[in-house]
Amino acid sequence: MQDGGQWWYLDGDVRRGPYAAAEMEKLFEAAILTLETPVWREGMGEPQRFADQPELGGKIRARDVKEQRTAPWSRWVARQIDMLLWMVPPSLIAVYVTDGYWEGHPVGVLFLLGFACLSVIFLAALLIDALVLWAFGTTPGKWWYRLSVRNKDGGRIPLIQLIRRNLSIWLYGYGLNLPFFDILALWFSYRRAAQGKPCIWDEIERHDVRQQPVGGWWWFAGLVVLLVLPFGLAKIDLPRPSPWTNPLSGVAVRIPPGWALVDSFTTPQGQGFTFKARGGLEGYLIQEIVPNQSLADYAEQLQQRPVYGMFRSSRLHVAPDGKSYIKLAFSQGEGRSASDIDLWVWQGQGGSFWHVAVFQPVSDSDARLEGRKLAEILGKSGLAPGPWAR
Repeated sequence: MQDGGQWWYLDGDVRRGPYAAAEMEKLFEAAILTLETPVWREGMGEPQRFADQPELGGKIRARDVKEQRTAPWSRWVARQIDMLLWMVPPSLIAVYVTDGYWEGHPVGVLFLLGFACLSVIFLAALLIDALVLWAFGTTPGKWWYRLSVRNKDGGRIPLIQLIRRNLSIWLYGYGLNLPFFDILALWFSYRRAAQGKPCIWDEIERHDVRQQPVGGWWWFAGLVVLLVLPFGLAKIDLPRPSPWTNPLSGVAVRIPPGWALVDSFTTPQGQGFTFKARGGLEGYLIQEIVPNQSLADYAEQLQQRPVYGMFRSSRLHVAPDGKSYIKLAFSQGEGRSASDIDLWVWQGQGGSFWHVAVFQPVSDSDARLEGRKLAEILGKSGLAPGPWAR
Protein backbone atom coordinates (compact mmCIF):
# COMPACT_ATOMS: atom_id res chain seq x y z
CA MET A 1 0.00 0.00 0.00
CA GLN A 2 1.28 3.41 -0.85
CA ASP A 3 2.37 5.82 1.84
CA GLY A 4 -0.57 8.12 2.47
CA GLY A 5 1.37 10.83 4.35
CA GLN A 6 0.27 12.10 7.74
CA TRP A 7 -3.40 12.01 8.65
CA TRP A 8 -5.59 13.62 11.31
CA TYR A 9 -9.16 12.90 12.38
CA LEU A 10 -11.87 14.64 14.37
CA ASP A 11 -12.98 13.06 17.65
CA GLY A 12 -15.99 15.26 18.30
CA ASP A 13 -14.43 18.72 18.38
CA VAL A 14 -10.96 17.41 19.20
CA ARG A 15 -8.32 17.14 16.49
CA ARG A 16 -6.15 14.01 16.82
CA GLY A 17 -3.00 13.07 14.90
CA PRO A 18 -0.83 12.91 13.03
CA TYR A 19 -0.99 9.22 12.08
CA ALA A 20 0.37 7.21 9.19
CA ALA A 21 -2.15 5.57 6.87
CA ALA A 22 -1.40 2.14 8.38
CA GLU A 23 -2.10 3.54 11.85
CA MET A 24 -5.39 5.02 10.65
CA GLU A 25 -6.47 1.62 9.35
CA LYS A 26 -5.61 0.06 12.71
CA LEU A 27 -7.77 2.68 14.41
CA PHE A 28 -10.59 1.72 12.08
CA GLU A 29 -10.14 -1.97 12.82
CA ALA A 30 -10.29 -1.14 16.53
CA ALA A 31 -13.62 0.65 15.92
CA ILE A 32 -12.15 3.98 17.05
CA LEU A 33 -12.76 5.34 13.55
CA THR A 34 -15.83 4.64 11.42
CA LEU A 35 -16.55 5.04 7.73
CA GLU A 36 -18.13 8.41 8.56
CA THR A 37 -15.28 9.83 10.67
CA PRO A 38 -13.98 13.17 9.27
CA VAL A 39 -10.29 12.85 8.30
CA TRP A 40 -7.79 15.03 6.45
CA ARG A 41 -4.15 15.38 5.59
CA GLU A 42 -1.83 18.15 4.44
CA GLY A 43 -3.04 19.76 1.25
CA MET A 44 -6.69 18.77 1.80
CA GLY A 45 -9.02 21.73 2.17
CA GLU A 46 -11.80 20.36 4.37
CA PRO A 47 -12.12 17.15 6.38
CA GLN A 48 -13.73 14.34 4.40
CA ARG A 49 -15.25 10.94 5.19
CA PHE A 50 -12.84 8.14 5.99
CA ALA A 51 -14.63 5.91 3.48
CA ASP A 52 -13.94 8.38 0.62
CA GLN A 53 -10.15 8.27 0.94
CA PRO A 54 -8.53 5.80 -1.50
CA GLU A 55 -5.34 5.68 0.55
CA LEU A 56 -7.30 4.59 3.63
CA GLY A 57 -10.29 2.79 2.21
CA GLY A 58 -8.48 0.38 -0.12
CA LYS A 59 -7.77 -2.17 2.54
CA ILE A 60 -11.24 -1.75 4.01
CA ARG A 61 -12.94 -2.31 0.65
CA ALA A 62 -10.75 -5.34 -0.01
CA ARG A 63 -11.81 -6.75 3.33
CA ASP A 64 -15.47 -6.15 2.52
CA VAL A 65 -15.09 -8.03 -0.75
CA LYS A 66 -13.38 -10.90 1.07
CA GLU A 67 -16.06 -11.03 3.75
CA GLN A 68 -19.37 -12.61 2.99
CA ARG A 69 -22.84 -12.86 4.44
CA THR A 70 -22.77 -15.27 7.31
CA ALA A 71 -23.67 -18.94 7.08
CA PRO A 72 -26.64 -19.69 9.41
CA TRP A 73 -25.03 -22.71 11.05
CA SER A 74 -21.81 -20.83 11.74
CA ARG A 75 -23.77 -18.21 13.65
CA TRP A 76 -25.76 -20.82 15.55
CA VAL A 77 -22.73 -22.89 16.60
CA ALA A 78 -20.80 -19.74 17.57
CA ARG A 79 -23.65 -18.53 19.75
CA GLN A 80 -24.10 -21.91 21.44
CA ILE A 81 -20.39 -21.97 22.32
CA ASP A 82 -20.68 -18.50 23.81
CA MET A 83 -23.87 -19.22 25.72
CA LEU A 84 -22.48 -22.43 27.18
CA LEU A 85 -19.51 -20.48 28.51
CA TRP A 86 -21.52 -17.51 29.78
CA MET A 87 -24.10 -19.71 31.54
CA VAL A 88 -21.48 -21.33 33.75
CA PRO A 89 -21.10 -18.53 36.38
CA PRO A 90 -24.83 -17.88 36.92
CA SER A 91 -25.53 -21.64 36.87
CA LEU A 92 -23.01 -22.30 39.61
CA ILE A 93 -24.45 -19.47 41.67
CA ALA A 94 -27.98 -20.80 41.14
CA VAL A 95 -26.96 -24.32 42.17
CA TYR A 96 -25.39 -22.97 45.35
CA VAL A 97 -28.26 -20.64 46.25
CA THR A 98 -31.12 -23.04 45.50
CA ASP A 99 -29.54 -26.21 46.87
CA GLY A 100 -32.07 -27.94 49.08
CA TYR A 101 -35.04 -25.85 47.93
CA TRP A 102 -36.23 -28.27 45.24
CA GLU A 103 -37.35 -31.06 47.53
CA GLY A 104 -40.94 -31.70 48.47
CA HIS A 105 -42.62 -29.61 45.75
CA PRO A 106 -45.26 -30.95 43.34
CA VAL A 107 -44.13 -31.62 39.77
CA GLY A 108 -46.01 -28.60 38.41
CA VAL A 109 -44.39 -26.26 40.90
CA LEU A 110 -40.96 -27.75 40.15
CA PHE A 111 -41.49 -27.09 36.43
CA LEU A 112 -42.38 -23.44 37.04
CA LEU A 113 -39.49 -22.95 39.46
CA GLY A 114 -37.09 -24.63 37.04
CA PHE A 115 -38.25 -22.48 34.13
CA ALA A 116 -37.94 -19.30 36.19
CA CYS A 117 -34.44 -20.29 37.30
CA LEU A 118 -33.41 -21.13 33.73
CA SER A 119 -34.75 -17.78 32.50
CA VAL A 120 -32.72 -15.85 35.08
CA ILE A 121 -29.57 -17.83 34.18
CA PHE A 122 -30.15 -17.25 30.47
CA LEU A 123 -30.68 -13.51 30.93
CA ALA A 124 -27.50 -13.28 32.98
CA ALA A 125 -25.61 -15.11 30.21
CA LEU A 126 -27.00 -12.72 27.58
CA LEU A 127 -25.82 -9.77 29.67
CA ILE A 128 -22.34 -11.29 29.99
CA ASP A 129 -22.29 -11.85 26.22
CA ALA A 130 -23.14 -8.19 25.57
CA LEU A 131 -20.46 -7.01 28.01
CA VAL A 132 -17.77 -9.20 26.44
CA LEU A 133 -18.66 -8.16 22.89
CA TRP A 134 -18.69 -4.50 23.91
CA ALA A 135 -15.38 -4.70 25.80
CA PHE A 136 -13.37 -6.86 23.37
CA GLY A 137 -15.19 -6.47 20.06
CA THR A 138 -15.70 -10.23 19.78
CA THR A 139 -16.56 -13.37 21.74
CA PRO A 140 -14.94 -16.82 21.74
CA GLY A 141 -17.55 -18.27 19.38
CA LYS A 142 -17.46 -15.29 17.01
CA TRP A 143 -13.67 -15.28 17.01
CA TRP A 144 -13.59 -18.99 16.15
CA TYR A 145 -15.93 -18.58 13.19
CA ARG A 146 -14.48 -15.21 12.17
CA LEU A 147 -17.76 -13.40 12.66
CA SER A 148 -17.96 -9.65 13.18
CA VAL A 149 -20.85 -7.49 14.32
CA ARG A 150 -20.71 -3.80 13.42
CA ASN A 151 -22.91 -0.80 12.98
CA LYS A 152 -23.86 0.02 9.41
CA ASP A 153 -21.12 2.66 9.37
CA GLY A 154 -18.57 0.11 10.58
CA GLY A 155 -18.32 1.68 14.04
CA ARG A 156 -18.32 0.23 17.50
CA ILE A 157 -21.72 -0.80 18.87
CA PRO A 158 -22.74 0.86 22.16
CA LEU A 159 -23.37 -1.43 25.12
CA ILE A 160 -27.06 -0.54 25.40
CA GLN A 161 -27.58 -1.58 21.77
CA LEU A 162 -25.85 -4.90 22.39
CA ILE A 163 -28.07 -5.54 25.41
CA ARG A 164 -31.19 -4.72 23.35
CA ARG A 165 -29.88 -6.94 20.56
CA ASN A 166 -29.42 -9.88 22.92
CA LEU A 167 -32.88 -9.42 24.40
CA SER A 168 -34.26 -9.51 20.84
CA ILE A 169 -32.26 -12.71 20.26
CA TRP A 170 -33.88 -14.22 23.33
CA LEU A 171 -37.32 -13.33 21.97
CA TYR A 172 -36.93 -13.95 18.22
CA GLY A 173 -34.09 -16.49 18.24
CA TYR A 174 -34.85 -18.58 21.32
CA GLY A 175 -38.59 -18.00 21.67
CA LEU A 176 -38.07 -17.04 25.35
CA ASN A 177 -36.98 -20.68 25.84
CA LEU A 178 -40.64 -21.72 25.78
CA PRO A 179 -41.28 -25.28 24.57
CA PHE A 180 -42.28 -25.43 20.88
CA PHE A 181 -41.85 -21.67 20.47
CA ASP A 182 -38.09 -22.05 20.71
CA ILE A 183 -38.11 -24.50 17.76
CA LEU A 184 -40.29 -22.16 15.69
CA ALA A 185 -38.06 -19.18 16.49
CA LEU A 186 -34.95 -21.12 15.50
CA TRP A 187 -36.53 -22.25 12.22
CA PHE A 188 -37.67 -18.78 11.15
CA SER A 189 -34.29 -17.29 12.07
CA TYR A 190 -32.53 -19.99 10.05
CA ARG A 191 -34.74 -19.34 7.02
CA ARG A 192 -34.02 -15.62 7.05
CA ALA A 193 -30.26 -16.12 7.36
CA ALA A 194 -30.26 -18.84 4.66
CA GLN A 195 -32.01 -16.44 2.27
CA GLY A 196 -29.36 -13.78 2.88
CA LYS A 197 -31.71 -11.59 4.91
CA PRO A 198 -30.59 -10.05 8.19
CA CYS A 199 -31.96 -11.68 11.33
CA ILE A 200 -34.73 -9.75 13.00
CA TRP A 201 -32.53 -8.58 15.86
CA ASP A 202 -29.93 -7.21 13.44
CA GLU A 203 -32.63 -5.55 11.35
CA ILE A 204 -34.11 -3.86 14.43
CA GLU A 205 -30.77 -2.47 15.64
CA ARG A 206 -29.39 -1.91 12.10
CA HIS A 207 -26.33 -4.08 12.71
CA ASP A 208 -24.23 -5.70 10.00
CA VAL A 209 -22.93 -9.24 10.65
CA ARG A 210 -20.13 -10.46 8.37
CA GLN A 211 -17.97 -13.54 8.20
CA GLN A 212 -14.54 -14.11 6.75
CA PRO A 213 -13.99 -17.45 5.00
CA VAL A 214 -13.62 -20.40 7.38
CA GLY A 215 -11.93 -23.64 6.32
CA GLY A 216 -13.89 -26.88 6.53
CA TRP A 217 -11.64 -28.44 9.14
CA TRP A 218 -11.73 -25.28 11.25
CA TRP A 219 -15.53 -25.22 11.05
CA PHE A 220 -15.72 -28.89 12.00
CA ALA A 221 -13.34 -28.34 14.93
CA GLY A 222 -15.71 -25.67 16.28
CA LEU A 223 -18.58 -28.15 16.10
CA VAL A 224 -16.50 -30.67 18.06
CA VAL A 225 -15.82 -27.98 20.68
CA LEU A 226 -19.57 -27.39 20.99
CA LEU A 227 -20.24 -31.11 21.46
CA VAL A 228 -17.40 -31.67 23.95
CA LEU A 229 -17.73 -28.42 25.93
CA PRO A 230 -20.82 -29.47 27.96
CA PHE A 231 -19.01 -32.56 29.25
CA GLY A 232 -16.05 -30.46 30.35
CA LEU A 233 -18.25 -27.85 32.01
CA ALA A 234 -20.18 -30.59 33.80
CA LYS A 235 -16.99 -31.40 35.72
CA ILE A 236 -17.06 -27.96 37.33
CA ASP A 237 -18.47 -28.25 40.79
CA LEU A 238 -19.12 -25.63 43.43
CA PRO A 239 -18.86 -26.62 47.09
CA ARG A 240 -22.35 -27.46 48.23
CA PRO A 241 -23.99 -28.04 51.58
CA SER A 242 -23.75 -31.70 52.61
CA PRO A 243 -26.80 -33.50 53.99
CA TRP A 244 -26.70 -34.75 57.58
CA THR A 245 -29.38 -36.30 59.73
CA ASN A 246 -29.08 -35.75 63.46
CA PRO A 247 -29.40 -39.30 64.89
CA LEU A 248 -30.59 -37.97 68.24
CA SER A 249 -33.55 -36.02 66.84
CA GLY A 250 -34.03 -37.54 63.37
CA VAL A 251 -33.99 -34.05 61.83
CA ALA A 252 -32.22 -33.73 58.45
CA VAL A 253 -30.24 -30.56 57.72
CA ARG A 254 -27.57 -29.41 55.26
CA ILE A 255 -24.15 -28.63 56.71
CA PRO A 256 -22.60 -25.46 55.17
CA PRO A 257 -19.81 -25.93 52.58
CA GLY A 258 -16.35 -26.31 54.07
CA TRP A 259 -17.60 -27.98 57.25
CA ALA A 260 -17.32 -31.73 57.86
CA LEU A 261 -18.48 -34.08 60.60
CA VAL A 262 -15.24 -35.57 61.98
CA ASP A 263 -16.24 -37.31 65.19
CA SER A 264 -18.98 -38.28 67.60
CA PHE A 265 -18.38 -38.60 71.33
CA THR A 266 -20.09 -39.19 74.64
CA THR A 267 -20.19 -37.09 77.77
CA PRO A 268 -21.10 -38.23 81.31
CA GLN A 269 -24.62 -36.99 80.64
CA GLY A 270 -25.14 -37.39 76.91
CA GLN A 271 -23.69 -37.44 73.42
CA GLY A 272 -22.18 -34.96 70.97
CA PHE A 273 -20.79 -34.40 67.47
CA THR A 274 -17.68 -32.56 66.27
CA PHE A 275 -17.53 -30.51 63.07
CA LYS A 276 -14.41 -28.85 61.68
CA ALA A 277 -13.52 -26.42 58.91
CA ARG A 278 -10.35 -24.74 57.65
CA GLY A 279 -8.70 -21.99 59.66
CA GLY A 280 -9.07 -23.68 63.03
CA LEU A 281 -12.86 -23.48 63.10
CA GLU A 282 -14.59 -26.05 65.28
CA GLY A 283 -18.23 -26.62 66.07
CA TYR A 284 -19.94 -28.97 68.53
CA LEU A 285 -23.53 -30.10 68.96
CA ILE A 286 -24.23 -31.74 72.31
CA GLN A 287 -27.36 -33.21 73.89
CA GLU A 288 -27.36 -34.03 77.59
CA ILE A 289 -30.00 -35.46 79.90
CA VAL A 290 -30.09 -33.47 83.13
CA PRO A 291 -33.32 -34.10 85.06
CA ASN A 292 -34.86 -31.62 87.47
CA GLN A 293 -32.95 -28.60 86.17
CA SER A 294 -34.10 -25.39 84.54
CA LEU A 295 -32.54 -23.83 81.46
CA ALA A 296 -30.83 -21.23 83.67
CA ASP A 297 -29.42 -23.96 85.96
CA TYR A 298 -28.00 -25.90 83.01
CA ALA A 299 -26.46 -22.74 81.50
CA GLU A 300 -24.82 -21.94 84.84
CA GLN A 301 -23.39 -25.46 84.92
CA LEU A 302 -21.86 -24.91 81.46
CA GLN A 303 -20.21 -21.73 82.71
CA GLN A 304 -18.17 -23.80 85.15
CA ARG A 305 -16.77 -26.21 82.56
CA PRO A 306 -13.07 -25.55 81.97
CA VAL A 307 -13.24 -26.88 78.38
CA TYR A 308 -14.86 -23.60 77.30
CA GLY A 309 -12.30 -21.33 78.93
CA MET A 310 -12.97 -18.02 80.63
CA PHE A 311 -16.64 -17.12 80.97
CA ARG A 312 -17.45 -13.61 79.69
CA SER A 313 -21.19 -13.10 79.37
CA SER A 314 -24.65 -14.71 79.45
CA ARG A 315 -27.84 -13.44 77.90
CA LEU A 316 -31.37 -14.82 77.85
CA HIS A 317 -33.31 -14.53 74.58
CA VAL A 318 -36.93 -15.22 73.74
CA ALA A 319 -37.36 -16.43 70.17
CA PRO A 320 -40.32 -15.39 67.98
CA ASP A 321 -41.92 -18.80 68.67
CA GLY A 322 -42.08 -17.89 72.39
CA LYS A 323 -39.40 -20.35 73.53
CA SER A 324 -36.27 -19.28 75.38
CA TYR A 325 -32.58 -19.92 74.79
CA ILE A 326 -29.40 -18.57 76.37
CA LYS A 327 -26.35 -17.23 74.57
CA LEU A 328 -23.04 -17.73 76.45
CA ALA A 329 -19.67 -16.23 75.50
CA PHE A 330 -16.22 -17.49 76.51
CA SER A 331 -12.60 -16.80 75.56
CA GLN A 332 -9.45 -18.91 75.44
CA GLY A 333 -5.75 -18.25 74.93
CA GLU A 334 -3.86 -15.06 74.11
CA GLY A 335 -2.38 -13.33 71.08
CA ARG A 336 -2.63 -15.12 67.75
CA SER A 337 -3.88 -18.31 69.36
CA ALA A 338 -6.76 -16.55 71.12
CA SER A 339 -10.24 -17.90 70.39
CA ASP A 340 -13.77 -16.85 71.11
CA ILE A 341 -16.28 -19.55 72.03
CA ASP A 342 -19.98 -18.88 71.57
CA LEU A 343 -22.61 -21.22 73.01
CA TRP A 344 -26.34 -21.37 72.30
CA VAL A 345 -28.27 -23.34 74.91
CA TRP A 346 -31.89 -24.50 74.83
CA GLN A 347 -34.12 -27.06 76.54
CA GLY A 348 -35.43 -30.13 74.75
CA GLN A 349 -37.94 -32.75 75.79
CA GLY A 350 -37.79 -35.29 78.59
CA GLY A 351 -35.24 -33.45 80.72
CA SER A 352 -32.83 -32.99 77.81
CA PHE A 353 -30.77 -29.91 77.06
CA TRP A 354 -28.96 -29.02 73.86
CA HIS A 355 -26.12 -26.65 73.20
CA VAL A 356 -24.05 -25.66 70.19
CA ALA A 357 -20.48 -24.48 70.78
CA VAL A 358 -18.42 -22.74 68.09
CA PHE A 359 -14.68 -22.06 68.48
CA GLN A 360 -13.35 -19.32 66.19
CA PRO A 361 -10.27 -17.00 65.97
CA VAL A 362 -10.81 -13.68 67.71
CA SER A 363 -9.81 -11.36 64.84
CA ASP A 364 -11.36 -13.24 61.89
CA SER A 365 -14.78 -11.75 61.10
CA ASP A 366 -15.33 -14.15 58.16
CA ALA A 367 -14.66 -17.11 60.43
CA ARG A 368 -17.20 -15.80 62.92
CA LEU A 369 -19.78 -15.56 60.14
CA GLU A 370 -19.07 -19.14 59.04
CA GLY A 371 -19.28 -20.32 62.62
CA ARG A 372 -22.61 -18.58 63.08
CA LYS A 373 -24.00 -20.30 59.96
CA LEU A 374 -22.99 -23.72 61.27
CA ALA A 375 -24.46 -22.97 64.71
CA GLU A 376 -27.84 -22.07 63.24
CA ILE A 377 -27.93 -25.23 61.11
CA LEU A 378 -26.97 -27.45 64.04
CA GLY A 379 -29.55 -25.66 66.15
CA LYS A 380 -32.25 -26.58 63.63
CA SER A 381 -31.19 -30.21 63.84
CA GLY A 382 -31.80 -30.06 67.60
CA LEU A 383 -35.17 -28.34 67.24
CA ALA A 384 -33.82 -25.14 68.77
CA PRO A 385 -36.03 -22.08 69.28
CA GLY A 386 -35.53 -19.64 66.47
CA PRO A 387 -34.54 -17.74 64.60
CA TRP A 388 -31.69 -16.69 66.85
CA ALA A 389 -31.01 -13.04 67.56
CA ARG A 390 -28.04 -11.48 65.79
